[in-house]
Amino acid sequence: MASRPSLQCRDGCRVPPAHQRLHYLQGAIMFRFERTATVKHAAEVPAAVQFAAEVTTYLNKRHNLDMKFGVELFGSPRIHWYYDLQSLDDSAKLDATLLKDAEYEKMLKKSEDLWIDQSMHDTIVRLS
Repeated sequence: MASRPSLQCRDGCRVPPAHQRLHYLQGAIMFRFERTATVKHAAEVPAAVQFAAEVTTYLNKRHNLDMKFGVELFGSPRIHWYYDLQSLDDSAKLDATLLKDAEYEKMLKKSEDLWIDQSMHDTIVRLS
């Protein structure tokens, strides 16, 4: 009976079959950032969608993200933004950069009246 070939990861270590998937995932996207915000009034949904499109386009171009957004269909009128990242360090670096981004701060300030107070929530999900 032929023995199973021994695999090596890119670092040269031997990878038992049970751990092949784990080694494979090391280079894959591991986290998803999601921000939600609830629109104050249903009549302001079009303005909120316009803002979501503008801020998403800006962040994707300026900070090289692949952010997307969507509108919740049922229940509260809520906007969802999300993008994937490889590490929590990447998220922390982006946060630090955004704190210094005057144009982004200006966009957020301009849209303040669209949202229910304290309805903006950020979540980071570990993907499998």
